[in-house]
Amino acid sequence: MTDKLPTWAWAVILAVAIAIGYSDIFDDQTVFFFLGIGVAVYLGIKIDEAKNEVEDLKRRLEDAERRLDRVLIGQ
Repeated sequence: MTDKLPTWAWAVILAVAIAIGYSDIFDDQTVFFFLGIGVAVYLGIKIDEAKNEVEDLKRRLEDAERRLDRVLIGQ
């Protein structure tokens, strides 16, 4: 795989690595805490990506509406 991993993937990999690496030192509750941090970071990044995509779609819709208005007015 030659593509660069997205940020959320690195966050999850890091959280899992920390949880696995410290599982013999910490109790299960702490391990799940680290995993929870990874999931929270993942969800936060995915929400930001979704917000950006929605904003992009809104801009594209506004552009399409303006073009349609120009076509309809031109007829």
